[in-house]
Amino acid sequence: MYKLILKFLVIAAIVLAIGRVVVSNVISTSGVQLGKMNEKIAVLRTENDSLKEELFSKSSLENIASEAAKLGFTDKKESFVLTSPLPIAAR
Repeated sequence: MYKLILKFLVIAAIVLAIGRVVVSNVISTSGVQLGKMNEKIAVLRTENDSLKEELFSKSSLENIASEAAKLGFTDKKESFVLTSPLPIAAR
């Protein structure tokens, strides 16, 4: 009976040691992949920030006004009214 328990414990210890080696190997390679993903995230965040800045500069009113002037649009300086306004209050 004791020999059977002893054999079982030795086999269990060997299986657990092999399992520990396999799990350690998997974890070590996933750390490298995690590092690569973090680097890619940092690059994408930097690119996203630069694209945000470019979008803000392109959508600014100053930029839109200069682009409109290049296309030939001008400010209207005079008013055009079809009818005269009604008086607000009668005297």
